[in-house]
Amino acid sequence: MSSFFSGLNDNQELDYSLHAKYMYHFTKYFDWSSDKESGPFIYGVIGNKELFNELKKISEVKKINNRNIVVVELNSDDDPSNCHMLFVGRSSLLSIDKIMLKIGSKQILILGDKMGYMKRGLDINFIVKDDLLRFELNISGIESKKIKIAKEIKALANSVN
Repeated sequence: MSSFFSGLNDNQELDYSLHAKYMYHFTKYFDWSSDKESGPFIYGVIGNKELFNELKKISEVKKINNRNIVVVELNSDDDPSNCHMLFVGRSSLLSIDKIMLKIGSKQILILGDKMGYMKRGLDINFIVKDDLLRFELNISGIESKKIKIAKEIKALANSVN
């Protein structure tokens, strides 16, 4: 995964193609229950058109464990229950409490990219550190949803809670 780190600084706009690549590769390190092992792998995106478009590009050429990839654009009022991963964009993070209530303990990894929002319930948070795109993991939150985590991803994370 270190090949996906890219130089960034706080004044540059984020290149969401990197986020999309991470999200695609994250699937190798998480194991959802048998309830979510059939049918397409579904990414949901709230409030980030650029990431939505980048994930769509990946879905056109890649598969996850021989499963098609579906990318859906949602708003904070939509039900994300069918998603495996749900990215909540910065503009929608104000609605994170409402989104968290809908998700509850469902097996959905919730991702974002705003400092301090791990405390609000994100499972994976992208951060820029030392001009590189990194990520934080909320291990207890992920495990409470009965999603298994490979030890390798824990070693790659910038911080683990």
